[in-house]
Amino acid sequence: MKTDRHCQPLTGRKKNRFSLALIVVFSVFSLGLMFTSGDYKVSERVISWDVISYYNYLPAAFNYQDFHFEKLPMRIGYVTAPDGVVVQKMSMGLSFLYLPFYLLGLLYVRVLGLPYSDYGAPFPLLLCLSAIFYFLAGMLILRKVLLRYFSDLVVSLGLAGIFLGTNLLYYTAYYGPMSHVYNFFLIALLLWLVIRWHEKGGWGLSIAMGLTAGLIVLVRPSNVTVLLIPLLWNLHSRAAIREKLSLIRRSVPQLAVMLLCALLVWFPQMLYWKMISGHWLYFSYQGEGFFFSNPRILLGLFSYRNGWLLYSPIMIFALAGFFFLRKELKVFLIPVVLYFLLSIYVIFSWWCWWYVGSGLRAMIDLYPLLAVPFCAFLSWLTRQKRWLIIPVFTLWWFLLAFGLLKTFQFRKGIIHFDSMSRKAYYEVLFSYDIPGGYYYQLLRTPDYQAAMKGEDKILK
Repeated sequence: MKTDRHCQPLTGRKKNRFSLALIVVFSVFSLGLMFTSGDYKVSERVISWDVISYYNYLPAAFNYQDFHFEKLPMRIGYVTAPDGVVVQKMSMGLSFLYLPFYLLGLLYVRVLGLPYSDYGAPFPLLLCLSAIFYFLAGMLILRKVLLRYFSDLVVSLGLAGIFLGTNLLYYTAYYGPMSHVYNFFLIALLLWLVIRWHEKGGWGLSIAMGLTAGLIVLVRPSNVTVLLIPLLWNLHSRAAIREKLSLIRRSVPQLAVMLLCALLVWFPQMLYWKMISGHWLYFSYQGEGFFFSNPRILLGLFSYRNGWLLYSPIMIFALAGFFFLRKELKVFLIPVVLYFLLSIYVIFSWWCWWYVGSGLRAMIDLYPLLAVPFCAFLSWLTRQKRWLIIPVFTLWWFLLAFGLLKTFQFRKGIIHFDSMSRKAYYEVLFSYDIPGGYYYQLLRTPDYQAAMKGEDKILK
């Protein structure tokens, strides 16, 4: 498919390697923080909470051959349905991404004749390393996408802002085995595949797109919204719509293969549900759900309790960049804007709209797509007069430093993971010290039982 004249990849332009070097520095920095923290030495700090549920599929399959999970020593993350069925709540998508590192751990243990423990060394370390590996892969793919449309300087600034100025650093270096950095990689990969498939098609790209899309949804089912990207790609004019329809008619066999590959990724999960519950499809989040009639969008964006733009304010540049897609990158406009709007509607319709953790972690999954308007804004800014460039870039550096500070504060416990209030937020706004007793009186713990019923009261 032909691209719009405003969206032509940058050809013949000399590109330096600064953005590549920067990604390597980011990865080494994350690796250093991970080793410095020492969390990988303590299983309970790595294989905990949601990670247990994602990880347990692997020892269940390779060590116990028990998908009822009755023999596993750590059984967090299971729910009992009204019909008495005990089922694993989390889907198994993340275990597929863990798998190469888990197998490496098994090989290490068996070759050296070491005692085996499902949750002991070397598995916590390998899970942490897997997060940094997928971060590196995702950044390299995203860089490859962005360099098609922006200069190396702009790409470097955009990647630095998203990594250092948001909670992406926290969920790479400190709590990497959660799902977010893995979806960052997968969604960056899908974006690259969508672009290439629309340019040249082919069976290999079709298979890769189907497998990637299926795995994205299997890792985090609410990310089904990412399917808007291939569906709405390049629909910015009547001529482009006609061309897209023509492409679809010519590519029916390839589209069928995409769908088949996506279903193939899902087949093990469906087989597990069938074996446990008797149903091919099963809603395992018993007692939890979405409140689509009452999405907490403003709270999710601006609440002191993990509000996205309060803890990652540098992303206002990404939102401002939507305007610049309209003129220079039309091919991205409709899919990226609609994907963003639908995603925040779904994300903030979830009963736990504050997503316990660091600065609205669910938004990390959107960063590969938000990198495009982020860079579009920076590209526009670099062409402006000095009187505008200097103050805006000064603000950019301040917000980047602010995001780094928030990562430090979350890590040290200066910012509470679910109970921040307005007074608590400003009490530790620029603090480097662990707060005293008075601070904890300012926290407001959410009522989880009320929230699960959609009746939570927002305390200030």
